[in-house]
Amino acid sequence: MKCYNKWMIDPLEKVKIKVESQRGFGFVSILVTLAIVGLLYFGYQDQFGVTQTIRTGNVVKSAGQEMACQMNRQALERAIMTWSISHPGKQPTLKDLENDGITILPCPDGGRFRVEGEKVYCSLHSTSG
Repeated sequence: MKCYNKWMIDPLEKVKIKVESQRGFGFVSILVTLAIVGLLYFGYQDQFGVTQTIRTGNVVKSAGQEMACQMNRQALERAIMTWSISHPGKQPTLKDLENDGITILPCPDGGRFRVEGEKVYCSLHSTSG
């Protein structure tokens, strides 16, 4: 057994001191890291997250409504072709189609449909060609 005087530190005690201090440093560094990540996350959310989500949501909603309008116009064009078979030589109007029991689905954005020949146009989503 080695004898140390009171001024010398036992090597095993050095290791204990080092391990204890590293444990405390690890915990503090984790807290600091979490705080930095939290600030970055919430700063990003405030700057980009909410407004970007709303903007993206509006774009998706608008594209969906435009697609629904196009599908409604295509269904109406097929109904006009079917109606024309039983009414040869007549140009249909939306009122004629409704009177014959054909359901006319509206434009989701509130546009108004008009019929030109066998084509259907929306006041918001298409132009007459």
